[in-house]
Amino acid sequence: MKIIVLPLFRLSSGHHKAAEAVIEHISSIRPDADIQTVDILSYCHESLESVVSKMYMQWISKKPESYSKFYKSFMYTPEGKRSEQVPLHVWDKYFEFRLARLIEKEQPDYIICTHSYPSKLLNHLKRQQKVTIPVINVYTDFFVSDVWGKRSIDYHFVPHLEAKNRLKRLGVSSSRF
Repeated sequence: MKIIVLPLFRLSSGHHKAAEAVIEHISSIRPDADIQTVDILSYCHESLESVVSKMYMQWISKKPESYSKFYKSFMYTPEGKRSEQVPLHVWDKYFEFRLARLIEKEQPDYIICTHSYPSKLLNHLKRQQKVTIPVINVYTDFFVSDVWGKRSIDYHFVPHLEAKNRLKRLGVSSSRF
């Protein structure tokens, strides 16, 4: 069994901690599993990842209230106020192309997302039927942001009942939890 786990950034974060926990558990029950962690930003453009992660960490440490305001307005809106996904941007197409190439090259049996951005990209690729491999979201926030892919993702590991209920209200079938 081959699995690709997709956090975001190389820096240590909750997304990486969740990825490590999932990998440790899978390895304990399937020691023969070939599990690869891939940061999509580094994979696509290593220098971009360095710049973005550095800016991200500086922003959070120097202007936490500004980051919080941005996060709440861009990543999460009350139900009914915005569509399921933040609209695709030009750079998403580049990352989708590269991610599809990675999947084609590696031929994994499963893909696990511990960050919303790779999930968003895969949701779109699955909707277009460019990816058919099962994708699993492992939610690492206390709420389900607008960026996470939802309807085309195969399975959802949620942190609590309210997250499950929100996904149900967004049209995710109960059989995918």
